[in-house]
Amino acid sequence: MKSLFFITVLSFFSMNIISCASKKNAKTVVVENNTQEQPSNPSDSLFASVEHGYCYGRCPVYSLKIYKSGYALYEGKANVEMFGLYSTKFSKEQLNTLTKVANEINYASLEDKYDGAVTDIPSHTTSIVLNGKRKQVMRRYNFPQSIVTFENQFDELIKDAKWNLIEAYKDPNKR
Repeated sequence: MKSLFFITVLSFFSMNIISCASKKNAKTVVVENNTQEQPSNPSDSLFASVEHGYCYGRCPVYSLKIYKSGYALYEGKANVEMFGLYSTKFSKEQLNTLTKVANEINYASLEDKYDGAVTDIPSHTTSIVLNGKRKQVMRRYNFPQSIVTFENQFDELIKDAKWNLIEAYKDPNKR
């Protein structure tokens, strides 16, 4: 039983290392524009989001908030190419693709939390509004692979967008 647990944890760590490395290779175009931090319409509500938390290694730490208008805020916090606060605007088609993938993996029926006793694995939290209801899922351990499929959609949006720099952060890893 202990060896099964060890193999499971080892495979999860190797999957995270591969996942962390692939995110570092994302290509982005950054336009320094210093646009506003919030959507221009105060009634513009949060449509979808993703947040990747800290780990004991060099995992990318960032968040992306997408509003129903398509306005989006990205905040790169650690181990990412885009370090700081950025904004962009996604098309209706891009938002529809997120909804489509969420429906395909039956996101609404997923558990709210996938976690366990292992505490040094980074948390990954996603959310989306489906049929007028917000669903949020946090995962760290023992989760269905379909949630990673959904997270990858966010990564594709990040990679393909033209980002406007709002605020540059000083990267503590660079001297």
